[in-house]
Amino acid sequence: MNDLGWQFRETPPDGGIAGGGAAQFAFSEQSIDTLVREVIQNSKDQDIDEGPVKVKFEFIDLSGKQREAFEKAIDWSDLHTHLLAVADLNFTAAHRFKRELGELDSLPGIRLLRITDSGTKGLTGPEYSRFDQPEGNFASLCRNILTNQKSSGGGSFGLGKTVLWSFSGIGTVLFFSDLNEPEGGNTRRLFGRANYPYHVTESDNENQAWEGPGWFGQFNEENIAESKWDASDELLRDLQIFRDPNIGSGTTALVLDFDELDREEDRSLQEVASSLYKAVERNYWPSLLQGTLEVEISVTEHGNVEYEEIINNAWVPSPAVQPFVEAWQKSSENCIDKFTGDINEVVNTKISVEVPERHGHYGVDPAPASNVDATLRLVSFPLLEETKELANTIAMVRGAGMVVEYKYFSSPLDLDYAVCGVFAAGLTGRGFGHGGHDQTVLNKAEKEQHDRVEQFLRATEPPAHDKWDHRQARCMAEFPSLAARGLERLRGSIKSALSAAVYSEPPSGGITPEGLGRLLKFGTQGTVHHEGKLTCSVRESKFENGRWLIRGQVSNTKPEHGWRAKLAVGIQEDGSKKGEILPLHEVIIDGLKVSTSAVGAIFDTKEERVDFQLETAESTQYGAFLNKCRIWVDVTKQAPESGGNG
Repeated sequence: MNDLGWQFRETPPDGGIAGGGAAQFAFSEQSIDTLVREVIQNSKDQDIDEGPVKVKFEFIDLSGKQREAFEKAIDWSDLHTHLLAVADLNFTAAHRFKRELGELDSLPGIRLLRITDSGTKGLTGPEYSRFDQPEGNFASLCRNILTNQKSSGGGSFGLGKTVLWSFSGIGTVLFFSDLNEPEGGNTRRLFGRANYPYHVTESDNENQAWEGPGWFGQFNEENIAESKWDASDELLRDLQIFRDPNIGSGTTALVLDFDELDREEDRSLQEVASSLYKAVERNYWPSLLQGTLEVEISVTEHGNVEYEEIINNAWVPSPAVQPFVEAWQKSSENCIDKFTGDINEVVNTKISVEVPERHGHYGVDPAPASNVDATLRLVSFPLLEETKELANTIAMVRGAGMVVEYKYFSSPLDLDYAVCGVFAAGLTGRGFGHGGHDQTVLNKAEKEQHDRVEQFLRATEPPAHDKWDHRQARCMAEFPSLAARGLERLRGSIKSALSAAVYSEPPSGGITPEGLGRLLKFGTQGTVHHEGKLTCSVRESKFENGRWLIRGQVSNTKPEHGWRAKLAVGIQEDGSKKGEILPLHEVIIDGLKVSTSAVGAIFDTKEERVDFQLETAESTQYGAFLNKCRIWVDVTKQAPESGGNG
C-alpha cells in the first residue's frame, strides 16, 4: 500500500490503559523559556560545524483555503475522529484536548508553530531502532520514548524532545527533514506523530480501542505508517512544512494548534513571539556571541507578516543581558584583577573545578579525577532600578552554549555600583574549552581535560538543564564519589573570587579604607596549621540611632570538615587592650540569622568564607558617647560541642 495517512496503535493483549505520557510531566514548568531551551539545544546537538546553526520560529494563524488544503493533506477527518474520542475521556490529559478541539471546531483559524533548523544533521537513522544498533535521530524523536544514546551535547534524558508535543493543544507534530547523509539512498523524509492517551473510536457500530499514540506516514505492506520519502513540493506546501532546499540539511517541525500550558488564556501570537525573543537572548547569548547560533522569529496572520526579528552575533543586547555580554566580550588585556570602584570594569580570573573520578556508564568511558581550569568574568555596572536584580548574579555556562542558571551569590556590601558575571567551563561541540569563551585551538590532551568537566557538569543537570545538582541519577551513576564536594567547592570558589574582586584588605594597623566608616580593629586567631587560621575583615561600619552597624567577612584557611566560630564586638580601650564586649541586637551570617548571647554570636559553616552583618544593641551604659568610641571586632574558633545556631 502507498496511501499516506494515520496509523494508531491498538491496545495490547493484556488490556493495559495509559491515560497519557509521563514524559509530559518531566519539566517543572512548560513555559516559552522551556520551549526555547530544549528546541535550540536539540538543534545545536546536531551541529555539522558548517557555519552557525540556524533556527527559525514561525507562528502562523492558518485560515481559509490554506486551512482547507492543510486539513485535506493531513487527513484531518481521520485525526478528528480520534480527537473526539480522546475528548470524551475523563483522564487528566484529556481535558486539554476537549477544550482545544472545541476551539478548533468553532474558530476560523488554526495556530501553528513551524520550527526550522539548518546547519544540522537532520532526522538520520533507520526507521526502527534495534537493541544492538545505533538508535538514530529519527527513531529517537519520532518513535521511541525516554531514549537518548547521545554521549555529548546538551541533552541527556531523551525528555527534551517531548516539549514539542507539550506545546500542541492536540498533541500532534509533523516533521520534514533534509538529511545530511542519505538513508537507503533517500534524503527528504516526512513523518508525524500524535501523542494521545488511550481512547475508543466507533465504526460500523463496533468499538475499537487504541493504546494512544498514532503516526502519520506512508503505509507499508503490513499497514504500518513509515517515513514518506521524497514527498512532492505541493504536498509539503499544503502541509505547511515545505523547506527551501538551498538552506541545506536540517529538520522542520510543525506544532499543530500551538498552545501554552502555563497560560489560562491564549496570548496574541505577537506577544508570544516577543517573549520568545527575550527567552532566546536570556538563554543563548553565549552561542550568539560565539557565532554558532542564529535565530529568526516571525508571525504571519491572514497571510501578512506582522512580526519579524533576527537574532545573531550582531544583535544589540537588552539591558537584561548587557552586563553579562560585556563581561564575556572584554579583551583579556583590558581586564583587571580587582575593581577600583568605576563602572564597566571587568575582572578576569581562573576557577579550578574539582572533577571527581568518572565511572564508565551510558557509553561514556571512565576517567580519573582531575582539576580543570574554567573562566570567571566579573563586571561592574551602574546600580539602577532596572538592573538591580542582576547584582551578584553569575551566569553559569558550559560547553553547550546555553546559560544553565543565573545563580545569585550573596554579598553584604553596600556598593555604589553593582557586580555580576559569567562562569564558563567545559568543552564545546566544536572543540573549544572554557565553555567556548576561549577560542584557542586545543590539543588532544587539553580537549580531554575540558571534556571531563563538561561531562561532569552535564551529568549533574536535571531534565530541564537548569541547575547543577549532584543528586541526579546520571551523576550518581557516573560520579558516585565526591560530586557534592566538587560542586560545593566550585560555588565556594566563585563566591570567594567575587568577594576578593570587590574588596581590598585594610592596611596594617586596622584602619579601614577611606569611605568604609570609623576606626575599627580586626581580630584574627592564629591556630596550628592543620586546624587553619581565621581572619575577620570589616568592610563597612556606621553608627545610626544608638547602634553600630558593621558588615564584613570571616575566612578560614582550612574549612574542609566544617568549623564553628564566635563573632564578638566591643569597645577599644587605650593602647591595644580590648575593652568591654557590647551586646548584639542581631547577627546575620550568609543571609541567615544567628542566635546571640552576652559574649557574641556563634555560628557553624562549611564554607571557606562567610559574610556577616551585625548590629549592636542599644547601650544605656555607653549610649551617650558610643559613637565616639573606637570599636573592635573579633572572631575566635570554637569547639564543635559548644554554642549553636539559632
